[in-house]
Amino acid sequence: MFIGAAAIGVIVDKYPKQSHAIIGGSLFCAGACQALIPYCNSVLVLGILLFCRGLTLSAIDAGSNCLLIRLHGSKSGPWLQALHFFFALGC
Repeated sequence: MFIGAAAIGVIVDKYPKQSHAIIGGSLFCAGACQALIPYCNSVLVLGILLFCRGLTLSAIDAGSNCLLIRLHGSKSGPWLQALHFFFALGC
């Protein structure tokens, strides 16, 4: 999870105008990995898919936090609380 969160921080800082597209692409990749899990024939392929899924999910989490802070500045507190509430509700 650390690798995905660190990578998305660097990528979002380097390409701030494409932040939404980057997070959307991460969401698509996480969904694709999740959809491919039932079709795995080996433990190695399953491990690779789960690793990629973990990278993209941590990127979505950290990228969403960065994006909310960038959009709302010092008034981002309630938005961050709502984001984490809905993460917890989904779990």
